[in-house]
Amino acid sequence: MITVFLAGKHQMLPDCVVERNKLLVVFTFLVQDAQVAAATSGNGNLVFGDNIGNVHLINRLYEITTFRAYEITLILAQQVQHSTFLFTIGVRVPL
Repeated sequence: MITVFLAGKHQMLPDCVVERNKLLVVFTFLVQDAQVAAATSGNGNLVFGDNIGNVHLINRLYEITTFRAYEITLILAQQVQHSTFLFTIGVRVPL
């Protein structure tokens, strides 16, 4: 089973894939109707931002943390090298 942390709750995904496809299945589960708008990596994480304003952090153990960063959309994400800082740019209110 793969543990996914979404909106403060742990959810379990079925262990239906081999190890090399685990990330694809997890990410497909996360974004569902959204599209990837930005991606970066660093500090042991893959970071994906989507077009509905969520940021998804996936660590080396495939543990996923998702949080809502913007109400409208995320435009850019950048992980600072050798740092824990993650900078994002997005749209918080309708233009």
